[in-house]
Amino acid sequence: MDLRNTTLLAVAAGAALLLAGVAYRAGLEPPGVAPFAPGRARDQGYVSSDTCRSCHPSQHASWHRSFHRSMTQVATPAALAPPFERHELSYDGVKALLEPRDGVLWADMVDPVDLSKNIRRWMRRRDFAPQRLEGPVVLLTGSHHAQMFWVMGPDRVYRLFPFVWLVEEQRFVPEGHSFLHPPIGYAPNTSRWDEICIHCHASGAQPGLGATSPAPRAGELGIACEACHGPAAEHVAANRNPLRRYWLHLRGAPDPTIVNPATLPPKLSASVCGQCHSYHVNDADPERGHSFRPGKPLEPTFRVARFETTKSARQADHFFWQDGTMRVTGREYNGLLETGCFTRGEMACVSCHSIHESDPNDQLARDKLGDAACLQCHGEYAARIEAHTHHPPGSSGAECMNCHMPHTSYGMLGAIRSHRIDSPSARTSAELGRPNACNLCHVGESLGWAADHLTAWYGQPPVALSPEQRELAAGVLWLLRGDAAQRGILAWNMGWEASRAASPGDWQTLFLALTLDDPYPAVRSMAGEALRKFDAFRSFDYDYVPEARRQGEAVARALRSAGTIAPPKDAGLRALFDGTGRLDRERVDRLRAERDDRRVMISE
Repeated sequence: MDLRNTTLLAVAAGAALLLAGVAYRAGLEPPGVAPFAPGRARDQGYVSSDTCRSCHPSQHASWHRSFHRSMTQVATPAALAPPFERHELSYDGVKALLEPRDGVLWADMVDPVDLSKNIRRWMRRRDFAPQRLEGPVVLLTGSHHAQMFWVMGPDRVYRLFPFVWLVEEQRFVPEGHSFLHPPIGYAPNTSRWDEICIHCHASGAQPGLGATSPAPRAGELGIACEACHGPAAEHVAANRNPLRRYWLHLRGAPDPTIVNPATLPPKLSASVCGQCHSYHVNDADPERGHSFRPGKPLEPTFRVARFETTKSARQADHFFWQDGTMRVTGREYNGLLETGCFTRGEMACVSCHSIHESDPNDQLARDKLGDAACLQCHGEYAARIEAHTHHPPGSSGAECMNCHMPHTSYGMLGAIRSHRIDSPSARTSAELGRPNACNLCHVGESLGWAADHLTAWYGQPPVALSPEQRELAAGVLWLLRGDAAQRGILAWNMGWEASRAASPGDWQTLFLALTLDDPYPAVRSMAGEALRKFDAFRSFDYDYVPEARRQGEAVARALRSAGTIAPPKDAGLRALFDGTGRLDRERVDRLRAERDDRRVMISE
């Protein structure tokens, strides 16, 4: 380890200990990891959410319950999702350690930068021992589905710990296994928090990568009040006068010193969310961050990427379906840009979502649940749901979002609703590969079946299809020979309650069992979770983390558990089964051999 860097860390640690001693003598809690955290930015008008609380207690409370608040936190024991105890972790020969020391979680890990420089030597298992990095876990990213840990090394840079805590599973997994990443063993992630994450995971972010400010700062960690309402210093100063507050209240007029996304014009309102929920070119000032502020247009401050403007075809595959639809979660603004309700209408994010009047899990406003969100604008369909959908009211096929916002985006080891609001298209599926809503629900029917119904019901032009697209279940074809995103999304949809109701029986378990050895860990995870939705697999013991070549026993065990199934009723499955319900493994294996193995890498 470089002596200068070691000295820097020792000085920082010594300062922290000195502060801790002062705090103890004052009868306060020790500062723990706080001295290592990013500083407060005090030069751009940010006053923090604590200042907002005194006048807006209910809004502060609802925001405080949200997962926006905890998107980035200082790594105190109370903020940690895993138990505050020693964790010895290992994967693919790489060992890491987390352990408490005087109220601070310390990490011992492989230096990802050194390993990245020597990755070929490492993968060939040559005589190479990568340098190790030791330091405090200073920042946490996430608290809803997963939590990641940022370790401050001797160079005072926050580096990503190589394991992620999955909240629902209550376990650590390798960091690359928590995303849809290619199967290349241990791949070091050299990301720096102040280069990438700070822009969307902190409010008023200043990366501090320039010469005059060598450390990151923020108005506040997490997505706080001022991320959506803008810097509030002027607002606080103006409203110290109670007469002004009462006058504004009596008039019912907006306060020009602060931004309320709910009262902005739709395009400006959506821009507030789009500053984070978009796939864009990161052209922020390396020192002072983005100049965008709520109430202003997103462009040209942000250059939002579109499929047709993405320079690299490989990069486009990572983020977009071939028709330009986003296929990764967290980029919902890109979906709106392809949606007529937004581009030609008055729709904005707040048309359906609310930070303050919603369940924190999806933040759909309480009065916009189910079809209510759509019928507020399309009320003419309320009295003729069945005539429009050709499904009985109350069924999953009659729900607006199931047809117009299908689960075609990958995110957090699952499938998420697309925010490109459009209609099912068999042509798009046939020519460009994006699964359509009909075949995501009726996973046992063919693309030809969907095309015929869309022509008969909605007058869509007939589609030229191959014999297999006419004969075989589209969901099975995508699962067996699609690319990694298609396979994962179909695995999730096979376990979806609406899909299991529309395609009854347990035939899906056979295909999900065969997916347990998929080369992509995330696909294996989604197949395993989908399997557990079926009665025979409620307690099925399966771990998706071991490499694909080690999953053969799990596949065989799952096939045995599936047992003999009743012959499927869906026409698209008849050619894949015999009359007794036995799977035609020869034909299925031929389809699996045609799997699209192009590299796909989706990070939310």
